[in-house]
Amino acid sequence: LLIKNIYNAILKGHETVHVPVRKIEPDITKTDLESMKITLKSAEYSSVFNKNQKSRTENIRLCAKKLNGYILAPNSVFSFNEVVGERTAETGYKRAPIYVNNEVISGIGGGVCQVSSTLYNIALLCELEIIERSNHSLPVSYVPLGCDATVNYNQIDLKFKNNTGSFLLINAELNDNRLIIKFFSDKIFDKKIKLEPRIIKTIKPPIITKSDLSLDEGKINIKQGKPGFVVQLYKIYEKGQIKKEKVISQDTYNPIPTIIYVGKKEVRKQIKDFSQEVNSNNEDEYEDEDNSSS
Repeated sequence: LLIKNIYNAILKGHETVHVPVRKIEPDITKTDLESMKITLKSAEYSSVFNKNQKSRTENIRLCAKKLNGYILAPNSVFSFNEVVGERTAETGYKRAPIYVNNEVISGIGGGVCQVSSTLYNIALLCELEIIERSNHSLPVSYVPLGCDATVNYNQIDLKFKNNTGSFLLINAELNDNRLIIKFFSDKIFDKKIKLEPRIIKTIKPPIITKSDLSLDEGKINIKQGKPGFVVQLYKIYEKGQIKKEKVISQDTYNPIPTIIYVGKKEVRKQIKDFSQEVNSNNEDEYEDEDNSSS
């Protein structure tokens, strides 16, 4: 409509143009915010990432942007997948390392789990009720064992309930190589709580033998695996001289197998030489047949 008004003004030689205005009411007003009493920083948790991994860093930034400014009402349930949405190339997410079937591969949205894991830790420290959470199949580097929370859209979610009795505002930002998540509300969660993972079992990596046709006969090449773990996460409360603890979760992280590559290069060479010899003989037979028929 504005373009049409400008066009008509030019044709008619008018010096003024009527600009149509549509009033849009905000979803949350100043009065609403004041009634929520979100005035204090209640808690904070951060994790470090490698900013040189550009694609992964961009995925973390996009995900954090979705969380930033989200308000969770009292007794409401937060769903990571619902708030962040699907991670696709169309929504700007890049390919970066992810865990699939105990292997590290390239996939859309790699790095998003660092955001969900950081958020999970602050939820634990604020005593929020954890409704749904799953650990990775392998250990991650950005949070301690037992403190991670993997997500996969429409399959694996992180959910927690706001049982604080107050509105919670989530602030998520990147500062250099650090992801920082803060909760704001009308109170400070001043309980002295510490999260302590304890390894209760170490799982030795299995040994797998594979043939390697690029390696000389009789040679071996070993790709060292990594152990797995069974971990219990304890939440420890301290008040003066009184110390209490309780188990929050028990997680299993799978081992990465040790692979022994056995050289079979000579065998492949013999097969190749034999194949060439057979082909050469066949060509001679064909030439003889052609000569006899001429």
